Amino acid sequence: MSKKLYNLVLQPGTDEAAFLSNEAAGMDVHDNLNLFDMLLCMMLTEEEAATLKASEKVFEIEAERQVIETSYPTTTPRYESTGATFRTRTYPPTSGNGKNYTGMNMFFTSEFDPASGFAGSSAGYFGDFNFDDSVKSNFLGEYVDIVAIEAGTPTSAYDGHENHVDFQEFDSTNSKFVKMDWSTYNGSASAVENNQVTNPSGPFWTAHAAGVLSAAGGKYCGWGKKSTLRVIYLSNGTNTAYYSVLQWHISKAVNPATGVRNATVVTGAWGYTGLEHEEFFIIDDIASMTVQGGSVVTNRPTGTGSAQALSFTAAASDSSNYQVSGTDRNGSVSGNDPTINMVVGDTINMTNNASGGHPMYFKTAATTGTGNQVSGATGQGSGSMSWTPSAAGTYYYICQYHSGMVGTLTVTAATPAGWGTDLTPFTSNGIIPRVINDPADNTDKWMLSIPYQSRFSSFDTVMGTFNNYNGIYCFKSAGNNSHIAVNPLDTEWNNYVTPDGGYRVLNTLDSEGKNQFTSSSQSDSNQYVLRTAIDGGPDQFTIAACQQDDTNRLLDDYSNRGKMIDFASYGAYTWTSNPSFTYSDGKWGYFSGTSCAAPVAAGCAAVFLDHWFTQRGVYPSLAQLKSLMIKNAKANLIGEDLIDFTNIPTAADISSTKLYSSTEVNRVKDDDYQNGGADLSELYGTPALRVHIPWGIRMGSGKYIAGGSEQTTEGRRPLSGRAWPRSKTSFSS
Repeated sequence: MSKKLYNLVLQPGTDEAAFLSNEAAGMDVHDNLNLFDMLLCMMLTEEEAATLKASEKVFEIEAERQVIETSYPTTTPRYESTGATFRTRTYPPTSGNGKNYTGMNMFFTSEFDPASGFAGSSAGYFGDFNFDDSVKSNFLGEYVDIVAIEAGTPTSAYDGHENHVDFQEFDSTNSKFVKMDWSTYNGSASAVENNQVTNPSGPFWTAHAAGVLSAAGGKYCGWGKKSTLRVIYLSNGTNTAYYSVLQWHISKAVNPATGVRNATVVTGAWGYTGLEHEEFFIIDDIASMTVQGGSVVTNRPTGTGSAQALSFTAAASDSSNYQVSGTDRNGSVSGNDPTINMVVGDTINMTNNASGGHPMYFKTAATTGTGNQVSGATGQGSGSMSWTPSAAGTYYYICQYHSGMVGTLTVTAATPAGWGTDLTPFTSNGIIPRVINDPADNTDKWMLSIPYQSRFSSFDTVMGTFNNYNGIYCFKSAGNNSHIAVNPLDTEWNNYVTPDGGYRVLNTLDSEGKNQFTSSSQSDSNQYVLRTAIDGGPDQFTIAACQQDDTNRLLDDYSNRGKMIDFASYGAYTWTSNPSFTYSDGKWGYFSGTSCAAPVAAGCAAVFLDHWFTQRGVYPSLAQLKSLMIKNAKANLIGEDLIDFTNIPTAADISSTKLYSSTEVNRVKDDDYQNGGADLSELYGTPALRVHIPWGIRMGSGKYIAGGSEQTTEGRRPLSGRAWPRSKTSFSS
């Protein structure tokens, strides 16, 4: 019988020579590998391998497997841009074509090495970073329809944008933008911009909608390159718009290529105004904080309060002890030479009824005699003594003659009422102080920002209903107000603070959307700090915005954040067909905000959905898609650690060297735009995840299997846990 190469791992402590002479007698040793303890390579028949497998001295035996090169199998990608310039931040010359460029987000969400070796800036993103390379992909959102649900009012300035080169079909010059009469699916959606069929000339474009659809499914700027594109506006109400999209999704025509309806990816790059930073409370006006569902209450430290006069009486029956009684800062004191606790500024009055034979002194050291006396005491050694310590420390009362008659005076520094400089009781529970200019006295103070207190159940109903239908997924922009929030199912949702100060700073928005701070009376009602009206939760994706940088991997300064976020995607300075400047082939420009981040993530989702469907013949549930994208995201976002909340600095401007540009970190500013006008530099509970499409999904060949079995996509390899020895497995023939 022919022999094959087998690798044997012996149990630890086995005598290799004895094993070869006994259990493996007469069998061929291919290589003893002396430097590899307990590892042998042998040429064996199947029967010999079976004999050795049965030995208690063999931990593992495996046949040598065929080896191949580890490069990915060469395939011709269905899409490959040639010579595209990846860029961010500064504009290319308008004399050229905008389609010659693509966003850095295309680089950061994929896996390839640029020709220039670009890896991100070293000291912040303040320059023009660009390089030439190709974008390649086999999965392009072919079985996905993208719908942008948009605020704003279309204008004629953007008429014809549906024919933009970035909105052309994958393999033709036809537009892949599909005009819709949304009132067909819900009669209430009858605004003129939502009837694009009988109103074919529009206007039905805003610059924002153009940027959203480009970032998600632009031919040159998004990953959903074969997805169809649609838009509906919120002019007839939020619920009406979402209902119309859902009705369309469940009634759309079957794709003849697949035998099922296409998946629908919805972008919600909008938000309600004035829900974050509604009011602010000065830190020291917070009487208590309640967390973990109300089970843990932390009261504001009371401080030491006013100086007190502490009266004591001393007696002695022998030369061993003073018998002292009275009341100190901790309560009743009595016994033999007890310790007396005081605060700087308190006055101790001691009546020594044993002064004739046992004169008492207040001292800095426990020594007899009259040396080391404290400064400022009166009546030392007499029957009526008094002293007001001016410095914290350990002091003593002691008999002039008898060293055993001694007790301790513990003097601590006076502390004011309030939370002091250590604000970690708040920050450890996700409650982050902000710098606010108090309009009452025009001074900066550390305050807590309070959002709108209620959850919009109607929107949760909408998202929950969407989640009941297969193949429809909503990507919601987290918002640009630097608000910090948690998911409504998180126990921290019910964290609250209870103020008792005389006033609050009330924030209203003017007609331009700018903060307007005023002083106002306040109640002592509970204030829920980590709530969000519509974002977060299991029935939608909530997407933060992050910088396009591999060195300073921060969230964009304006981005909302916290545990409500699923993962971050790319925001500021993303190249799209956002109509800002005119190029030879139309209008292009940078897009920004979480309005950009959510569509970028939605375009990535189109690739994941295509791959999933091609492998399985069904679409994933929302939970499955979310799990898949989270598992494949890059866990590399960081914070900047600018503020030491254990010793909070004086409230003032704080500058960042790693954000795009910010000199007002942690400040919410009066008379500045609420949308994008407040900066943060830390994650503050946000998952450290950036959206990413792995090579195996983007470039995999795939195979459509109608009704095929599920194939599991594995998550990240564990960073810890048992890796060796492996469990014993059977040999292979």
